[in-house]
Amino acid sequence: MPIARAIDENTNRLFFYLRLVPFPQTPEELQFAIAGKWEDNEQFVAEIQSIPLHHFNEMFWRVFDETEKQIDCTRCANCCKVFHAGLPEEEIQRLATLKQMKYEEFLQKNVSIEQPTGIHFLKLNPCIFLYNNLCTIYDQRPQACRDFPRPPFENVKHNIRRVLKNYTVCPIIFNTVEKCKAQLRDQYPQKPKSRF
Repeated sequence: MPIARAIDENTNRLFFYLRLVPFPQTPEELQFAIAGKWEDNEQFVAEIQSIPLHHFNEMFWRVFDETEKQIDCTRCANCCKVFHAGLPEEEIQRLATLKQMKYEEFLQKNVSIEQPTGIHFLKLNPCIFLYNNLCTIYDQRPQACRDFPRPPFENVKHNIRRVLKNYTVCPIIFNTVEKCKAQLRDQYPQKPKSRF
């Protein structure tokens, strides 16, 4: 597959990205791949409305599981750079201990509370536990981190817009959605629109 080069005008940084059928795996590759996809995603949302629920959900989870195995998250770590992990009280205490800090000190420096839900979350980006795209507490990471990027609902079809919120952040979600688009459009080709 040919590699293309592009220079970001603002930073003069050189980016390499895949042309033709992209399979982005890094934040830089993902940014090139998502360009101009908004209308296509809206069309996809409309197209799946006519697909049987069980068929779409079954296909999505199969494709998701295949895609997740193909992507090395340590090449990206974008979720650790842009998201704030939600934390229950017991995880805050555990993370404070891992950081060798007193609970109150850790809470003040590293945790915010979402109003009005009262949900606690790590407030710094990138995550304070991220180093060279690796989680320094991987085996003890918060549950929110363990669960990502797997959508927290089995019925993806009725929650597709929630899935698409992570489309611009996570290569696993992006590639899963793009593969689903291709498979569905092969199986259910759209009739050409009449010009009259």
